[in-house]
Amino acid sequence: MAVKRVVPIFRVADIRSAVEFYCSTLGFATDFSYSTSPDGPTYAGVSLDGHQVHLSTFGGDGITGTVAYLYVDDVDAIFATFLRAGLKTPGKPNSPVEDAPVDQSWGMREFYVRDPDGNTLRFGSPISRASYRKGAIGALMDEYERAASELRRVVEALPEEEFTRIVDSQTSDEDCRSAQTIVSHVVSAGYGYAFGIRKAFSTTTDRPQKRLLLYHEALPELEAMLEDTRRTLDGRWEMTGEAISGTVIAAPWGVTYDLEQLLEHAVVHVLRHRRQIEKFIHQGLIAKRPGA
Repeated sequence: MAVKRVVPIFRVADIRSAVEFYCSTLGFATDFSYSTSPDGPTYAGVSLDGHQVHLSTFGGDGITGTVAYLYVDDVDAIFATFLRAGLKTPGKPNSPVEDAPVDQSWGMREFYVRDPDGNTLRFGSPISRASYRKGAIGALMDEYERAASELRRVVEALPEEEFTRIVDSQTSDEDCRSAQTIVSHVVSAGYGYAFGIRKAFSTTTDRPQKRLLLYHEALPELEAMLEDTRRTLDGRWEMTGEAISGTVIAAPWGVTYDLEQLLEHAVVHVLRHRRQIEKFIHQGLIAKRPGA
């Protein structure tokens, strides 16, 4: 005798809206649906990558507020996929793990999604990388993600009022007035780097317009920017040195880079602005959340 699989059952109020959320926003597929009558309770199965969750309006099938844990290969990539599909994060200062992936002290990087009925899917992947991307461009993307992760940890420690606090109202650089303007600038610049690379590859697509990001938008947008860069470079991690030096990007500020130089600039840009926010904290100009 062997256990074949374990399937969580989520109690929901309305089967149609529940299935719509799981399939349209989270990318699940509908496997089956059973009802005793047109107006009676319904039991449905949805799946993601072959793993099922059952949804039920039957009275005996538990209560709302159930939790299921899903182990995934790349928690940041799947989070970005959900954002593009329309997932709205709640913007809870006391629960940042619902707004973006978070490195947990138990060695997992996680984010949580609550469905309309209050059931929670917890997505997680190990913090330590099992492998590294190959090639010079792959190495630079790894370091870009690491730099962004360090910035994310600093921002996660800030409550909303400190994130938006104007630290220097007299500066001539409007991007450096607060943690909010700094992160908004980092995200916009990142989209700009990826856009310039796509132009060099002759695969131009639109880039988001620069805007001031709200507290609950900042970290999801940072991850979405990284995903935009990953998609731009996907399949080019092992470019030859000749191909790298031959990929020329003319920056709007008048400097011309090859691909390696631009990615190095992108990495340092994130590090420099992470340090700037840390300096604000060190100087007592903004304060971290108690216990952070």
